[in-house]
Amino acid sequence: MKGYLHQIQPVLLGKDVVNAFDFYMNLLDFRIAFADDGRKATYAGIIRDAIDIHPQL
Repeated sequence: MKGYLHQIQPVLLGKDVVNAFDFYMNLLDFRIAFADDGRKATYAGIIRDAIDIHPQL
């Protein structure tokens, strides 16, 4: 029997999670699902449709 992948949640490393929010939200229409700190986040989840991405410092 073959398995089926339902979802993937990649963690994308970067230098500035807040700027990543800006890019994904304003250019790609994602929205914030959660963040560890609203002003200077170091880890967060952003979603659009069935896509879930986790930017991390």
